[in-house]
Amino acid sequence: MNVSQRIISCRLALSVIVFLLAGCPGDRFTLSDNAPLSIDADRICFTVLKPDDYSLSYFDLFERGNRNSVKHPEIAEYKTDNSLLLCLAEDTVSDSEIVYVAQFGLTTQTKRKPIRKFSVAFKAEKTGFVSVPLLQNEISYYMGRGY
Repeated sequence: MNVSQRIISCRLALSVIVFLLAGCPGDRFTLSDNAPLSIDADRICFTVLKPDDYSLSYFDLFERGNRNSVKHPEIAEYKTDNSLLLCLAEDTVSDSEIVYVAQFGLTTQTKRKPIRKFSVAFKAEKTGFVSVPLLQNEISYYMGRGY
């Protein structure tokens, strides 16, 4: 193999590696959104603004630092003109100092729009449930178009 053939094969191999690492054209790296926490009739709710035609795809709830504690609670969905409320049943989380992390995703019926992912951390205080900052490993992401 002469020098020009080596250069061509190195460039070809490098192009393939870059394509595999970067993904397909049109793919994108999207961090999860944060849904504001609210209390509705003593239930913890997550508010999704501008829900359009999105609906709940999955909902995971676990204790911070213990992903093995994951639950898939029943969620009540309430739509308004400008938001979607996703509410947990009253007995889903205990009234203690445990920090809970909720991760959930929304999709559309047609799957033509990208998946919307959300991550929220919260805990109980004397005045009720409050949001707490997410840790780096609690932020979910999606690589791709979301179809």
